[in-house]
Amino acid sequence: MGSSQSTTHSVTIDNDDLSTIQVSKAVADRLTKGVQSNESSNSSPKAEKKPEQTKPVNYNIPSSALAGANVQYISSLDLQRHVHGAIDENNKYWENQVKSINAANDKVTALMNKEYERTLKEIEVILPHVNKEKRETPCVDMKEKVLKCYQSNPKQSLKCLQEVNQFTTCILDTKA
Repeated sequence: MGSSQSTTHSVTIDNDDLSTIQVSKAVADRLTKGVQSNESSNSSPKAEKKPEQTKPVNYNIPSSALAGANVQYISSLDLQRHVHGAIDENNKYWENQVKSINAANDKVTALMNKEYERTLKEIEVILPHVNKEKRETPCVDMKEKVLKCYQSNPKQSLKCLQEVNQFTTCILDTKA
């Protein structure tokens, strides 16, 4: 299926009389056989079809949408009014939903800000802030010993291993 391309065959016939089309007898026979076979298949007893019954369309339009009119039909204007009313109700519903979600979000944000401020105050009580001027840089003397050792032994850095270990120990003790 589908492996070969289908082609259309067009025939051009010069016809001076535009009101009639001339068809050969073979083509006319094929056309009449096709019409006869369709008629015979439609008249066969097993292919009988019941006529389709049309069901009334239920638009679910409340009687209030018809504004008390005693009519058996629904005009497109009434239908349009009902649809626009339903759309307006839907928009109001979702606007209220968004407002309630935003209000809940604002409450949560306010609560989180209060909690943040409370926790920040607790931390400031436990860990008081130290100004940079009051802070001492730890292990300054050890740092200077390591630098002097590296300067005096530029090509033999392993000779400074003891000073580096002392400096590392001093930093780790300060952190603890």
